[in-house]
Amino acid sequence: MHYNDPSALQNTPWSVSLLPTLNSSVMLCVRLVFLKRVHKYYRDKIQNPSALAAVTVVVVLLSFADLGFAAAVTGELFRFTNADLTDTHTLRASDILPPFASQLHAQSAS
Repeated sequence: MHYNDPSALQNTPWSVSLLPTLNSSVMLCVRLVFLKRVHKYYRDKIQNPSALAAVTVVVVLLSFADLGFAAAVTGELFRFTNADLTDTHTLRASDILPPFASQLHAQSAS
């Protein structure tokens, strides 16, 4: 099909670009179901219910943040896939990460 055709590697299938969001949405569902079971189990057994509520809120917020970051990565992958690939630009961490995170990534690499 594309044997001995290195230019075929420059085009990412749309299904591969969608994987971060799909994986994150499945992880979100699993986390929320598990969190519901933990909350139901410990609701009557814990002495400080506000601590359980705080942990629940933190886990829910972090799970939705993970989904948001995965959606941003998927958007960047689609943007990179549809870009003009005539130049030899490769996808780097600085293309996906915000400017402050790419500076941190550059500092940690050196």
